[in-house]
Amino acid sequence: MPSGKLPPAAGQLQLNFCKTLTCPNFGSMDEQDYLVQRSNPARPTLVCRECGAFPPLLNNQQVHAELIAQRQLHADGLCACTNPACEHLGKPVLTYRHCYHAFGYSGDRQRYRCKGCQSTFVDRWSGINKKSELQQKLLAFLFTGHTVREICRRLSLNPKTFYDHLNQIAARCRQKLAAYDTRFLSDTSTGHLASVHAPLQPNSENGVQWLATGEAHSGYILLQDVNYHSYDHDHLTEHHDPYQDACRFMATTNAGQRSEPTPRPDGLLGRVDAKYREVFSRSNVEDPYTQPLHFIYPNRGTLIRPQYTTYAHYLNLKPFIDHWQHIVVFSPQEPYCARLVYPFSKPIFVTNG
Repeated sequence: MPSGKLPPAAGQLQLNFCKTLTCPNFGSMDEQDYLVQRSNPARPTLVCRECGAFPPLLNNQQVHAELIAQRQLHADGLCACTNPACEHLGKPVLTYRHCYHAFGYSGDRQRYRCKGCQSTFVDRWSGINKKSELQQKLLAFLFTGHTVREICRRLSLNPKTFYDHLNQIAARCRQKLAAYDTRFLSDTSTGHLASVHAPLQPNSENGVQWLATGEAHSGYILLQDVNYHSYDHDHLTEHHDPYQDACRFMATTNAGQRSEPTPRPDGLLGRVDAKYREVFSRSNVEDPYTQPLHFIYPNRGTLIRPQYTTYAHYLNLKPFIDHWQHIVVFSPQEPYCARLVYPFSKPIFVTNG
């Protein structure tokens, strides 16, 4: 373990500090304000010297790595910089024109150069869509309930070509959606956000959690993420040690045994009280997988500890609403969803639902 008390920062990103709003050490990154208890070597704990709170520790490099992974996923298919080390990563040309230079053509398609890292890329959707008529027919058949086999037969396509066209249609829609996102966010200087946190596929019990944040009044979804990577990772950890590399990846041994379901309490206060009891039963209140929990680890891909997905989610959301003067956030009754005061650095009201 390194000699420093706090896990090292990732650039300017340091998420290990007292999160009690009324505490003088709130937001302080001075190591002298804290103690690190190592009674359990696998799970070191941070203790605030002023108020005695014990906020869970995070590996800042792993939060940053998850942040970059999410940005790359959100930018997939967009005409945008794809360099993970660039400040313009994932910013679409359509809405961030000041970040790019037009840099000639590749055939009939526009080429761009990033002003940040000088990398070049081609807008593959800027040319003429020669398959537009075919793709319109394909969508018409889909919307009228035809099966894939019927569509392939009617349009003389093989299944692979069918799905290639479907992916191209989805990518073009994603380009348009990026423009709508920017217009929606730029039309207001204050807003109410609402976050939803729930199992992605409740009946599968695969441990994948879905987090979505939208504008509370209109219901327009601004960002959504899951604590799952589609690739396998070699270094998986059973216990979360924020001083170790790759600690955000969960090991398959975390999956618990099936237990008898507890009855759902009656009334709002009963449900709130039951949730608080569940949270405080964890050794790490920001990690629901530190308590006996049954789930079936996916056969492919890797699960991410939810707190890393959540912190990265809100850090990704921050640039979208930096121009807002006041922010109200309605969040689930989960500690790792309520710890979002730091990323915004604006007047903010957080309420748990």
